[in-house]
Amino acid sequence: MQATDGSVNNIDLLNDPRSGMSVALRPYLSKRILPRGLADLRNDRSPHDVVLVATKASLIVQNGLHPPLQHLLLEAASEVHSSPSVFNKAGEFPAAEPLDLPLSDTARDYYRTGKPFLQRYLPFWLAALTTRILVLLVPILGIAYYVSLRTRLVCLVNTSSNLFLARRAKIY
Repeated sequence: MQATDGSVNNIDLLNDPRSGMSVALRPYLSKRILPRGLADLRNDRSPHDVVLVATKASLIVQNGLHPPLQHLLLEAASEVHSSPSVFNKAGEFPAAEPLDLPLSDTARDYYRTGKPFLQRYLPFWLAALTTRILVLLVPILGIAYYVSLRTRLVCLVNTSSNLFLARRAKIY
């Protein structure tokens, strides 16, 4: 295991025979396999597949981060890291795996449905602005609709009562 000339030719990776136990007891760990010859194809290093234990990567954001920005971060992480490599399969990161921290509602929605509806068809800035306007406009329209129905009802009752009083006056 000593390198006399400053190189790393005498260093070998060791298999972890209890890697399954480590992964089962600690959910933040994962088992990875370094394929034979990947480190040095010419010299066939390592001469056999090596089982490794690695920590899982997590994408963590603060609670107060604006939801559209969370969507942008998840989308960027998906574009950059979702392709397969030696140690991970396609789409393995980012993933909705509950570890120590809870998954935010925004991230849960992203993994369930993908991009928000407006961001699929509009530029980000316009989708964010439209969403904010809709959040304000929908309750205002609901209140306006209720008030207009109430006003019509009051007018209808007034008209009916006036007609009733007029008919009553004619009778007497």
